Amino acid sequence: MSNSKSLVEEKKQTATGMVFCACVLGLLCLVIWDEYEGWASAVARIEHGLLQDAFAIGQHVDDSIQVAELALSDIITEIDDEKGSPQLQGKIVNVMKRQIGVVRRLDSLSFIGANGRLIATSVANGSSGVDFGDRIYFKYHSTHDSPASFVGPPVLDRLRSGWIITVSRRYNLKDGSYGGVVVATVSLRYLADFFQKFDIGANGTVLLVKGDGTILTRMPMNENILGTDMSGHDLFQAHLSRRTEGVYHYTSPVDGMKRISAYKKSQATGIVTQIAASRAETLTNWITAAQIRWLSFLAMFGLACVIGWRWNIQAKLRRISQRELTRLDEEIRVIAESSADLIQRLSLDGTREYVSQASLSLYGIPPADLMGRNMLEGLEEESASNVRLALQQMRNGKPSEKVTASRKLQNGRVIWVETTFSRCEPHPGSPASIVAVTRDITRQKEERDNLDALAKTDGLTGIANRRVLDERLSEYSAMAALPHPVSFLLIDADNFKSYNDQYGHDAGDTCLKAIAQALQTAVANQGDLAARYGGEEFALLLPGTDAPQAMVVAEGVRGAIEELCIEHAGNPPYNKATVSIGIATLSAGSRSDASSLVHTADQALYAAKSGGRNQCRS
Repeated sequence: MSNSKSLVEEKKQTATGMVFCACVLGLLCLVIWDEYEGWASAVARIEHGLLQDAFAIGQHVDDSIQVAELALSDIITEIDDEKGSPQLQGKIVNVMKRQIGVVRRLDSLSFIGANGRLIATSVANGSSGVDFGDRIYFKYHSTHDSPASFVGPPVLDRLRSGWIITVSRRYNLKDGSYGGVVVATVSLRYLADFFQKFDIGANGTVLLVKGDGTILTRMPMNENILGTDMSGHDLFQAHLSRRTEGVYHYTSPVDGMKRISAYKKSQATGIVTQIAASRAETLTNWITAAQIRWLSFLAMFGLACVIGWRWNIQAKLRRISQRELTRLDEEIRVIAESSADLIQRLSLDGTREYVSQASLSLYGIPPADLMGRNMLEGLEEESASNVRLALQQMRNGKPSEKVTASRKLQNGRVIWVETTFSRCEPHPGSPASIVAVTRDITRQKEERDNLDALAKTDGLTGIANRRVLDERLSEYSAMAALPHPVSFLLIDADNFKSYNDQYGHDAGDTCLKAIAQALQTAVANQGDLAARYGGEEFALLLPGTDAPQAMVVAEGVRGAIEELCIEHAGNPPYNKATVSIGIATLSAGSRSDASSLVHTADQALYAAKSGGRNQCRS
């Protein structure tokens, strides 16, 4: 009987030991899985941040090249206007210096003759006659008739010290023959200073590469690789060949360091931006925390084994399990309460069941005041719609979702937040819930919005630039038929060249700003657009405005500018600044053709000029 009871007890102990081992093994698997998920989440956040940085750098480089192209266009126009004039060189230099003064991102502007000799440059004390005939861009333009810009490889500046990237255009004489090259340069030091604004760690790198694989610049600077070909590297062969943007991990061929990289190829210029951060450096904090967690786990495991071996395993395990669960709950609560991010537990309909202390610093509302209230309260309508959709996806079983939303605080300030929703699967007998982690991204969003605004605004006048106008016109070209009439006004300042010659370019800039302000005042309806078309030309796009209404708007603009009474002795018989306006209109239901609309307005403008200026023609 005693043996039988002992055997039963032994079996119970064996079974309890097996259950204990199974539980420990399961816990170990859970910890490993949780650590893997944490690592994957940390890597994903790093990758996302690097990709956003690559987008921002690529956009800045595109904008710099576009600014250079606009400056080159102005120089070519000035060369054509002053061709044959004895003051040609001086006037070109003045235009170049004015452009450099306005556009800080450009290092220099130069005009090189067909013989390769320097004619004019914005560089102070730049010697005319310096030979640039051996430069790659000069050889390229001398054999290519294309008027398109050419981005050259990095070279040492021949007029001043330092490495530069060149943006150049071919200049043709009136008979179409080769007349030389106009060149804008961007200093690699300027780009390096811009790259420093991005926090990618001490071992981070930024790389700009042309579409053909030529390295333009690298941070940290390595002059030995500038201008070399990396088209055979994995970035081009394995990644850019499939996608124009993305992230990947690699070992650097330059310094052998493992890095996390994001890349973006510009659709406009073909230039590839790669930004990379040291994998070890970016994950240091996570690895340190993981080591502490694992040491704690191993210590607890050893303690549990010792206690279980010396005491009754089954009874002891129940008590240990209860203490462990309580401790883990407390740890989770402490982590949530000390986190700068707002952590909330929600029911599937969005009702708050738990709110961390961060609600006070984020929203200015104590956690107790938010408990039991729905998360949709206090959101803007569009943001509420996005959050409502995310909650619906959570109810449908989606494991996670990320939403960006705006929220108006009690003090009237509007902030932007990013919330990551994670679905927590229910235990038997309990409903599913959602964990929402919210962080303030107001500053990041404002920075992105500011960059977008800079890319769409004319630097001199403050109104929309040509790029925005072309985008709006292309929207109408994509329509099969116009739902409403569209009118286009092309406005040109009369005798503006003589105004610049008589009063100076600073006064000319002031005059253009005044004209732009008058145009902006004329934009009365939502959807109307005032833009600088180029030089002294402006444009008004008026959707929903028919031909008679467009003539009324045009006359109002013409009269408003004339009433500014800006002195202009070179514009007889008015002797003040005036404009001529060409008007074109497409009727509702017609097939939209933006190029035809602009051409018709241009012809009408020519008629207004020929008819004596200071008038509107359609």
